[in-house]
Amino acid sequence: MIQSHLSSMNGKHFFTKLIVVLIIVLFYHDSGFGQDGKSVRERIDSLQTLLQSRQSDSLSIFMNLTDSYNNLQNDSASIYINKSLSLLNIIGPDNRKFYEVLTQKHLFFVQKYAMDSIKNVNTKRLSIANEIEDDRLIFDCFSDIAAANVILRKFDSAGYFFDKAKLIIPKIKDKGSIASYYINLGMFNAEKGDFDPAIKDYINALEIFESLNDTISLATIYNSIGVLFWNTSEMEKVIDYLEKSLQYSKVIGNEGLICTNLYNLGSCYLELNNTKKSATYLNEALVYANKLNLDYIKADIYNNLGAITVLEKKDYAMAIVYNKTALEIYKQTGDEKRYIATLQSLSRNYLHKGNYEKSKDIIDSAIVLSSEKQIIEEKPDLYKLLSEIDSIQGDYLSSLTNYKQSIRIMDSLEKVKRRDKIKQLQVKFETSEKEKEITTLNSENKIKELQITRQRYQNYILWAILGMSTIGIGSIFFQYRIKKRNNKLLSIKNEEIEEKNQILLDKSAQLEKALGEKEVLLKEVHHRVKNNLQLVTSILNLQADRLNDKKIEAFVERSQSRITSMALVHQILYSNDKIEQIDFHKYLLKLVKAGYDSFDFNDQKIKYNIDAEEFFFHIDTAIPVGIIVNELVNNAFKYAFKGKETGILTIKVYRESEKIAILIKDDGIGISVKETNEESSSYGLKLVDLLVRQVNGEMIVNQNNGTSIKVLFEPLKV
Repeated sequence: MIQSHLSSMNGKHFFTKLIVVLIIVLFYHDSGFGQDGKSVRERIDSLQTLLQSRQSDSLSIFMNLTDSYNNLQNDSASIYINKSLSLLNIIGPDNRKFYEVLTQKHLFFVQKYAMDSIKNVNTKRLSIANEIEDDRLIFDCFSDIAAANVILRKFDSAGYFFDKAKLIIPKIKDKGSIASYYINLGMFNAEKGDFDPAIKDYINALEIFESLNDTISLATIYNSIGVLFWNTSEMEKVIDYLEKSLQYSKVIGNEGLICTNLYNLGSCYLELNNTKKSATYLNEALVYANKLNLDYIKADIYNNLGAITVLEKKDYAMAIVYNKTALEIYKQTGDEKRYIATLQSLSRNYLHKGNYEKSKDIIDSAIVLSSEKQIIEEKPDLYKLLSEIDSIQGDYLSSLTNYKQSIRIMDSLEKVKRRDKIKQLQVKFETSEKEKEITTLNSENKIKELQITRQRYQNYILWAILGMSTIGIGSIFFQYRIKKRNNKLLSIKNEEIEEKNQILLDKSAQLEKALGEKEVLLKEVHHRVKNNLQLVTSILNLQADRLNDKKIEAFVERSQSRITSMALVHQILYSNDKIEQIDFHKYLLKLVKAGYDSFDFNDQKIKYNIDAEEFFFHIDTAIPVGIIVNELVNNAFKYAFKGKETGILTIKVYRESEKIAILIKDDGIGISVKETNEESSSYGLKLVDLLVRQVNGEMIVNQNNGTSIKVLFEPLKV
């Protein structure tokens, strides 16, 4: 239950955290490279002294002060932005100066997360850049407008402006502008879930910043890369990059970025169940968030602190206080999605506290709000929690109804995704057909041109023949008739060839269409199988609750785990382009995490590490091997670490000679697989033995500083 609480508060806001991290760095290319906090403050002091000594309005001083305060993310930047604009109105039109002031205004609004203001400022900037006809300024505007659309999740508009910016890159010599473009593009790919291209974009930006010795941007790019590795569960890399970013942030004195780093490190350690370190970082981040009025990050900190109180002390009352504080902030900022997610956490805390009616009232209001605001993606989790509440209260019929509603909404969301993908494929197909038509028309035009040219030459020959003697005319006329007949035969042959080509094209299109329909049908079958397996899991759970028998409960839990391992295979098959093979590395990550989340280790610090090469297995191999791994991993989590404060379970997948090896090793108390007497465990080990034989494999058990089990097998060829 605690694990599900954490996922509801942390997992759902991953992309929001990513935006919070990136938005601070997007536009530093106009702020000057390599400046640290000390030099910026010294610059401000000297400018203030100069301003007082002159005792007159100076546009250059105002603009430099704006730039400096923006570097420190200080609200004083707004004062000097307005002073600069007022002075420009007095002095007269100067488009370049006006553009520079608007750029500083844009940076100020970015730090305040004021999306409407960002949009309006960038529209003005682009208009001025086009009037000046400066390619770099136009490029910067396209990149910044695309980034704003990414934050608003308008991906089509973002892609349009990124494409326009890409066309100008060959003309751009300013490396800082190009680096900012790569950062914005990386954010775009990350928000869409394309993490490999996103990391490449950030690495491109990182190399540019290193060549420019840009300390400010290096601090932010390390942060961004760290957050991206979060999605791949490589937590050591996450912590390494975030700590590098924190070091740079403290050197340059950027309090906003320091706050972001502290918050992300606190969230990271919370994900690892290290509540003490998490609380330390989060409380320190809260000090900066209060100081800088960063409401959007302050509310997330309160929610995470609530999760910590649940993990450490089971203090649901204090967690409720934190949730309510976060709700007030989300209400003021108008963040409806996170408001609904926090209502879900609040309801769960009331549920743990035993106040079922209050818990149900809150989740009902969250469902109503999600319907009103059209935030559909939150609904499956809301109905699933409502199903849990009904089950605890003994209303099993309502519980099952709400669970089915959750599944139906998930199905609808998946259908929308599939429909969009089919539309994209249809557009590609229609485009391909149009290109074929154009190619055919071009070929026909060329043939006509050749025929016209040929006819022209024939006419020339005819005029020459008229001047010849009678014998010559007869001979040439005879040759002309032969050529004309051959041309006619050639034309007939060309028509026959074109007809055959068209028949082949039509058959090819029919085969492609049939193949596409088959793939869609197979994915739908896998999707239905996955849903049916989940429904079986739910029914088993309801029946076990009613029987109130610990042995049956244990049997059901192990059965649910085995069913889940099979359901994951079908889930991956219907969500991937490859419908007959499984990315076993991706499957292994989800399978082990599901097993880990199902155990409550209390104060134990139990971790796992996965080191797997990339293999693609046929479904008939993936399912039995997945169940084998599931049984051995769950057995290790259950028995290997009894009485130990810490422990680590290592899972390796690699090639050994001509076979695939799966090694599962713990550093626990060394319990042999023969020493476990529980019926569920005994049955599980028998099942493992049967499945190992099913895949024509062998199992090797070794006990040295813990227990290691190696399974060798030959997978079916894909």
